[in-house]
Amino acid sequence: MIPANSVPRQSGTRFKSIFSYYGGKSRIAHLYPAPVYGTIVEPFCGAAAYSALHYDRQVHLYDADPVTASIWQFLLSPNALDHCRFFIPDSVQPGMCISDFFTDYPDAPPGLIRLMQAEANAGTQGARGVHDQITKFGAGGWPRFLPKMEYWIPRIQHWTFTHVPDYTLIPNRPATWFIDPPYNNPAGARYRTQISDYNALAGWCLSRLGQVIVCENEGADWLPFTVLAPRRGVFSSYQKSQIREAVWVK
Repeated sequence: MIPANSVPRQSGTRFKSIFSYYGGKSRIAHLYPAPVYGTIVEPFCGAAAYSALHYDRQVHLYDADPVTASIWQFLLSPNALDHCRFFIPDSVQPGMCISDFFTDYPDAPPGLIRLMQAEANAGTQGARGVHDQITKFGAGGWPRFLPKMEYWIPRIQHWTFTHVPDYTLIPNRPATWFIDPPYNNPAGARYRTQISDYNALAGWCLSRLGQVIVCENEGADWLPFTVLAPRRGVFSSYQKSQIREAVWVK
């Protein structure tokens, strides 16, 4: 049974993330340099936490992962919020399966199903092994899901998303480039999409027009990275080892 949530809700809460994503930057996005251009480009956008912090800019998102692409294509579609209000239940229980909510709705947007699976398995979307079953952690945070969609969807309708099979196909333009690729370490290897040549990626980053912000972990050497906010002890939140976040800025 799918409860129909037809009454708009108002909330004064500011939600940092748009949807749950493996390696997402929602907790540390404010530590990166602010954009100096009116346009932000995210080539490996994931859940686009940096752009969410500056959502009123012109934002152009790109990603090679087809699952991530389906989520963004849904979120930026005209009827996204109506679909969310209809399909997203107020609460769920651990062990329930997202696909069961759509048994009677074979034409439901695939991106909505992927979005709900992302929230059901908080922190795994973008990585290998995202599941259909709702975890205990996902169920605990579920009541915030619909209010979060009601907060974000109206605010990002001016954004664009393009599904690209290769980052080199993204047009170069003067902008603030926030480049957050899969990291060149075991944590980065868990992503569904991978980088085959980090030296080539370094050259591509250097060639971008405008402000360029590149993310990595401490120890990466394909660009001259420095530790992000070392006094604050900013560590990676998606791997067990205490490896600090790093950044290179042009």
